[in-house]
Amino acid sequence: MTSRDDGTDDPVVIRDPEHGLTIQLPTHTADGAAVEVDRDERDGAHRIHAHAPDGSTVYVEVVSFPGLLDHDTAIADQQAGLRVRAPGAAIGPVRPATVAGRPATAFEFAGALGGVRRRRWFAFVDTATRTIRVVHDPGSPANEAILATLTLDDEPT
Repeated sequence: MTSRDDGTDDPVVIRDPEHGLTIQLPTHTADGAAVEVDRDERDGAHRIHAHAPDGSTVYVEVVSFPGLLDHDTAIADQQAGLRVRAPGAAIGPVRPATVAGRPATAFEFAGALGGVRRRRWFAFVDTATRTIRVVHDPGSPANEAILATLTLDDEPT
């Protein structure tokens, strides 16, 4: 692998043809830490989770649900779960956003998860047939660069 200008290795392309998404993920952070990539499926939802050991410099999770979700309901459920896991956390207002060039609905979170203070940005975006939830640490430029590679297809193969 070769090193890019930001110090990370050439990315690995992850494609989920069934759910019509593609994302490029680094194998290492700029400081050389390995980036782990977890992939799983639960109740028809496909999950790709890239994370560095610190849980911040690289932290991107993309979940593709098996159908379309109401964003207001999905966000209310997500925020309720965060309030249980992180009492006293700051949860920002719901705002319009853009993910992969598509309109999305998003909010920010700041609070202790697993005993460690974390910032997370949650967004819900739709393709023609399913809702995608994207979560990342907004304080890391590497995460923004990763999300810039996300593509969503309306007609998965």
